[in-house]
Amino acid sequence: MTKKEAIQSRLHIAEGFVRVLEHSKRARKCIVKSKNRAHAVKLLQEELGLTKVQAESSLELRMSQLSDASLSALKAETKNLKRELKHTEDDAT
Repeated sequence: MTKKEAIQSRLHIAEGFVRVLEHSKRARKCIVKSKNRAHAVKLLQEELGLTKVQAESSLELRMSQLSDASLSALKAETKNLKRELKHTEDDAT
């Protein structure tokens, strides 16, 4: 995996985490009403517009990570990843 691909992958997952945290009540509702893990993934995809990778990764979050501090940190991380991705793309040209 190239550096650019690694950044893109982490950015994709981090953006999913931000979406889940911004809509944590809806996300929790999907998880609670799901029949199993696969159903929870499907519900998160439908309700929050997540990709399968984002939904699966979000199910790995611990409850302690659903705080405002975590949301702020993830937003900062996504901003930094976007900046880093831009620099990686600029270096390639």
